[in-house]
Amino acid sequence: CLTFCMLFGTVFGLSLLTEATGSTVWDGKADTSWYNPADTVFTLTDGADLAGFAAIVNGTADGIEQTNFEGKTVRLGANIVLNDGDAKTWGPSTAGLQAFPMIGLQDSSNSFANVAKYFSGEFDGQGYTISGMYVNQKCNARGEGSAMFAGIYGGARIHDFALVNSFVQNPTGYSAAAVVAYAYVKSAQETDAFHIYNIYTDATVVAPGGKDMGIAGILGTIGYDTQNTPETNVHNTISSCVFAGSVRHTGSKNADANANVGAILGNPLQNGVVISDCLNIGS
Repeated sequence: CLTFCMLFGTVFGLSLLTEATGSTVWDGKADTSWYNPADTVFTLTDGADLAGFAAIVNGTADGIEQTNFEGKTVRLGANIVLNDGDAKTWGPSTAGLQAFPMIGLQDSSNSFANVAKYFSGEFDGQGYTISGMYVNQKCNARGEGSAMFAGIYGGARIHDFALVNSFVQNPTGYSAAAVVAYAYVKSAQETDAFHIYNIYTDATVVAPGGKDMGIAGILGTIGYDTQNTPETNVHNTISSCVFAGSVRHTGSKNADANANVGAILGNPLQNGVVISDCLNIGS
């Protein structure tokens, strides 16, 4: 009971920041002025900074060499509001919303060729809140991955923030989640294990899904970095996370459209992961 009570109090403490009082609503622009490639720690304080972070990882930032931030830490330094309004009323045709570009966006239909563009560093939310995230796109031509982080790789660490009043839809298929769509396994080494922890989200996640794909609140699918030589890493962890939103699979009931749907994790495929001290109060 002590562990559960500590989890409930610690993670729900994040959710108390849902209003992000005093934060300026993002105007859709990206700012990379905070970035210096020689630095190892970076702090984001508004929506433009967060969008700039996505652009650097995705390789779309003007004049900046693409990087996956391996060995570096990106922190939140303030609450961030990407859109205002009630996300429970949003849908694919809702007008007037700024679409978040996602972090780790793939640029080809072969997900296994894009590992350099999957976030591989540490994202430390420092207890702050991101609210109003709106995603209604797939991350490549194949239709894979919709989430705040479309893809993470190897020893990435994502932790200590709330993602609230947000809407994620994958319009065509495959994986979707509020926080991470795909976590790609680099190797079986403990140093290459991903860790996702201390996250609260009440986001709405919608996807038609597909065979063997995952739809979830925290992490959609754990995948391999190469198609022919799959790795299992038993040191991967998801811990102290709370899902209070909703997940909806909108696909048909034929065999090829079946999806794995969960609150914390959609589908581990054949990869290892330890899930501990997590709570689902969503639907």
